[in-house]
Amino acid sequence: MSTNNNFLLKLLIGYRIGVSSLFLQIFNNKFSSIGILTGFNLQIEINLKYLFPIIFFLKKHSLCLFTLLIDIVSYEFIGNKYRYALVYSLLNIETSLRLFVKVKLQEYNTTLLSVTSLFYSAN
Repeated sequence: MSTNNNFLLKLLIGYRIGVSSLFLQIFNNKFSSIGILTGFNLQIEINLKYLFPIIFFLKKHSLCLFTLLIDIVSYEFIGNKYRYALVYSLLNIETSLRLFVKVKLQEYNTTLLSVTSLFYSAN
């Protein structure tokens, strides 16, 4: 992971002491990109196979507490290798921090673990 991505990740999760280093140790090199959209809106793009563990960590860990799933959005990109993209919008109530977790999907042979066991709003 580049130095710029490490800095952005520390901004993303680093509002609490120690969580950024823990998050980096657990999920190092699992991100395609990390970015700040605007203000308190942050986005991470991850590999499909790490979707459930990362969202589980972001919800359950006492230093993250993204307890609300606000929305799940799907985009279609015609003609690309990854035809679909899913964006999970998470919210931390205490800090008003929004996190968008983006996953790209191919058209064929794609299985996706559901997050309905973590969030009732995903049904």
